[in-house]
Amino acid sequence: MPPYCKIINFSPSSLSWLQCMILDATKASSNTNQWKVVTKYYKAEVTLKILDHEDVISDDTEAVVFCCDTTKETLDRAEKIWMKIKECSPAVCLFVVETASDDVQDKKEATRTQIRDWCLSNQFELVECNEEDEDGDSDTEERFDEKAGRIRIVQALKAHTWSNLELIEESEMKDKKENEETETENNSLLVAAQENLGEDPSFEDLFSQIAKMKDISNNLPDEERRAYAEKVSLAFYKSIGLDSED
Repeated sequence: MPPYCKIINFSPSSLSWLQCMILDATKASSNTNQWKVVTKYYKAEVTLKILDHEDVISDDTEAVVFCCDTTKETLDRAEKIWMKIKECSPAVCLFVVETASDDVQDKKEATRTQIRDWCLSNQFELVECNEEDEDGDSDTEERFDEKAGRIRIVQALKAHTWSNLELIEESEMKDKKENEETETENNSLLVAAQENLGEDPSFEDLFSQIAKMKDISNNLPDEERRAYAEKVSLAFYKSIGLDSED
């Protein structure tokens, strides 16, 4: 089963933008999607799930993204939800807000310092979506420095060593080995097919082996299947004393 990345919504706003950004899609089909993570170094499949904070249960997850506003009430809710899931020890913990400030006028608002203190105490990274990366480079894999703003979310998730990841080099070697095994198997089948026909088989010998020849043919690649079918046809022609041109 693929590991989970849970995006927990503490605000009334839709998180479709975040789904689409992570999945690199124009539209997300549902609140649960399979994310095929591909980087220069590895590939993995992750179950990306969006949940309302009221629907969170304590189960295994490798990454959590808290999407919040900056009210003190939301900070309290985040604390309660974190108490539910902290035992899972997710390796990636992001606290995402649109923006935060220490210059607040409303007593209901938490300051950036208060939010950052909570994040530090609970080992979360604070991500402010409106913060722009200085170099404007959107490539999250070419550079090792941390990005800022929304793109940091994807960078942080891709930097995690997912439990089911396959290193690109290992994956390529695995594919190469499978291709070589398939080629060897096909060559063996072709040799068996040629030996099965023999030098000058009689019509009776050929007729008695039709079922076997069909099984062999079904397991050959297209080009070799056509070549084998042609050879079988020629053998039948010869067995009844005809030339293929007849």
